[in-house]
Amino acid sequence: MIFIINNLSKIIIHITIFLIIYILIRLLYIKIYNKKTILNQEILKLLFWTYLYSIITITILISLPKDLSSLFPLDFKGNINTTTFLVVTHTINSIKHGNYQYILINVLGNIVAFIPLGILLPIIYGKKGLFNVLIYGFTFSFFIEIIQSLLFRATDVDDIMLNTLGTLIGYFIYRFIIK
Repeated sequence: MIFIINNLSKIIIHITIFLIIYILIRLLYIKIYNKKTILNQEILKLLFWTYLYSIITITILISLPKDLSSLFPLDFKGNINTTTFLVVTHTINSIKHGNYQYILINVLGNIVAFIPLGILLPIIYGKKGLFNVLIYGFTFSFFIEIIQSLLFRATDVDDIMLNTLGTLIGYFIYRFIIK
């Protein structure tokens, strides 16, 4: 959360540039292919792609160093957690020590960040079943973690599970509340 607040101006700049490019490309596509559009669907697509780009901006782009040579440290020891459910142990320890920031940022942050994906996918792209939506959520999360590992950043298998859980919650919100 602090990371997002400290980098808010960079995030806003990234998203503004993305919006301009997206709208121009979308308008060009509609014009060239003479597509009929429905305003509500176009707004939902804009929200969806802006959401995806925002997640990529926050998890990958903002943290890229200005000096790209630091992307490949000579002494990299790795910060890759492949132990499943380590987040449960950390959460219990955090509660014992009164550190609720870990729960808010790591656990809830990873879940909440992917709820919109579970909601928007079936709305925008038709009747996607639960399995398909979960595959998309898992794949997007996996992609982020792979890129983070290639950039020598922290990578955690629990993040993938929490993100996928967020996608599942989003799908149930869509299925039982919105639909």
